[in-house]
Amino acid sequence: MQTDLACALLEALVATHQYGQPMTQDELLRIASYESHRGGEAKQVFAALRDLPFITDQGQRGIMLDHSAFGQLAQYLADTCGWSEFELRIRLKHFEGWEDLDLE
Repeated sequence: MQTDLACALLEALVATHQYGQPMTQDELLRIASYESHRGGEAKQVFAALRDLPFITDQGQRGIMLDHSAFGQLAQYLADTCGWSEFELRIRLKHFEGWEDLDLE
């Protein structure tokens, strides 16, 4: 999986996340920030996101964040996408498992 694209898509998904509201591929690709010539790659990455443990796959309805797996999401964003603890805390406001993460 192209990690830069995965991070861009996850950033958009986190920013627009609404509990119980999946986001379709078209919606997410429209709001995510990536170079337009990489649209085909972004579609492949969207498909790969479906298999991540912190994503709930809703089939044709799209994908959404699994709120019970925010710890895994936070760790992925820190390790793979380089998000700082500050950025994680601002964007994952409802997460309560900060003491269980390795953010150093």
